Order: sequence, then structure tokens, then C-alpha cells
Amino acid sequence: MPRKCIRLNPIEYSTLERLYVERLIATDRYMHRPKDLRDLTDTFNALTDRQDSPEDILHFMQTKRRRAGEWPTLDGNHRRLPVVLGNLIEPEFIPVLKTLYVEIGKGAEKFLHDRDLGRLLERRFFETTGVNKRAFVLATAMLELRKDGVMPNLPGQEKPFTDFDEAEGMAG
Repeated sequence: MPRKCIRLNPIEYSTLERLYVERLIATDRYMHRPKDLRDLTDTFNALTDRQDSPEDILHFMQTKRRRAGEWPTLDGNHRRLPVVLGNLIEPEFIPVLKTLYVEIGKGAEKFLHDRDLGRLLERRFFETTGVNKRAFVLATAMLELRKDGVMPNLPGQEKPFTDFDEAEGMAG
């Protein structure tokens, strides 16, 4: 089931925008920075008395960013943050992640936007390793491994993911 975008009232929306701009971390970098995303989410929830998950906050920002004028841009003023795969997943778990990627047969982006698939990935990873990792962390590690040419191609995979609308099945 595709993730539904959370709804914010104007004050909550403005609060999240300000927190985003203050941190100078580009929206897509949050996928690679779970601690920063957790900090943003915890601060937002504390200020607004909400209980949103980091995944819901990230999805909201990504959704709004896709729509022209609905999310602030950092105009190139964002902090340059390298992605360190070891911050996401320990090297000994990479073969497990590759196996699950092929067995489940879905692109990494699908785990970010489909809660049921995300839960399946989390459950299978835990059953295999005994380690709890959130789906967005595992999916982000998959994305980085794919960029590095480490992930195998999925059967019938014609082309890689190109945008979030496609990942959500919204492209026409």
C-alpha cells in the first residue's frame, strides 16, 4: 500500500519549513542521514505536539518538493554531506541485503514509499540477522549499493528508477 502524505496545518507546515531551512540539509540527503532525520522529526514533534515518524516527515518533504513552489529550496546553500555506507549498514550485512533485494524483487525506492513492503523488508532482515533496522535505512543502503554497482539487477528490470512519481506508481 503506497504511503499517504501526512497533513499539516499552516502553523505545523511553517514550523517544518523553518526547521528544514535552518538545518541546511537537502531533502534527499536525509535518506542517508537517519540520525539527522530523527533529530528533525523529534524537534518538529516536540514543537507541534505531533507523533509523526521520520519516514512520514521525509515523505512529506519529498512530496512537497516535487510540486513547484510548495517546499523551500536551499538554493545551493546546503551542507555538503558525504554518504557513508557504514553509517547505514554494517559490511557483514551487505550480502543479506543483496539476497533480500533479489528475493523480494522490488526496487529500493518501493520500500521507502510502500509501508507493507517496508515492513516486509524490516521483518526479513531481522529474521536473517537478528538486527532491527528501519526500512528507510535498509532501502537507502540498497540505493547506495546500487549506485556503487554492487546490487544485482532484478529480473525483468528494464530501467532504473528516475523519479518519485514513478516510485509511487503515480506516473501516467
